Amino acid sequence: MNINPQEIHGNWRAGWTLDVHTLSSRPLPGGGYDTNRPELGELVFQLKYRHDRTKIQPIAEVTANFIREKFAVDGYPILPYLKAILPIPPSDQNRDFQPVTEVAQEIGKLLSVPVRTDYLTKVKQTTPLKNLPDVASKREQLSGAFVVRSQDLKDQCVLLVDDLYDSGTTLTEVSKVLYEQGSVQHVLVLTFTRTRTGGN
Repeated sequence: MNINPQEIHGNWRAGWTLDVHTLSSRPLPGGGYDTNRPELGELVFQLKYRHDRTKIQPIAEVTANFIREKFAVDGYPILPYLKAILPIPPSDQNRDFQPVTEVAQEIGKLLSVPVRTDYLTKVKQTTPLKNLPDVASKREQLSGAFVVRSQDLKDQCVLLVDDLYDSGTTLTEVSKVLYEQGSVQHVLVLTFTRTRTGGN
């Protein structure tokens, strides 16, 4: 699968997003949109919005291959240092199907890295960030929304995984919590896709 990775910068040690979510999207006269996506963007769309679980494996494989072969910090591959993969806690915790968590668990199997769904918890209900007008509103909404449940990743290197990178507000807040509450040494981040404005 061809991907178009791009570095993303924030309060984390290093980060990547693997491809754009959409290449183009135009409204149709009768309603709806004509949307063109890259291959990975289409897989993420089918998994997230069509609940097609057959897409979990190919997304996990392309992500695991990138982590194994391309994700390095200061020239050093991150994989030997990774102590845990942490999926971003879902906005809707009552859904039976959590795409990011399920893909993260498969990535963990492929890389033999523990996936910790118990370590980071969302403790505050939040409005979907896409419905908020600006970054300041998103930051305010997410303040105090996440807590770390233990100290057993203190001084370790962890990888945050999410499906979509836009403003980076969620990754910024979670990274802050991991550093301040968990005393994690290095937070790395990776998202499967990004909006066309995200990461620029």
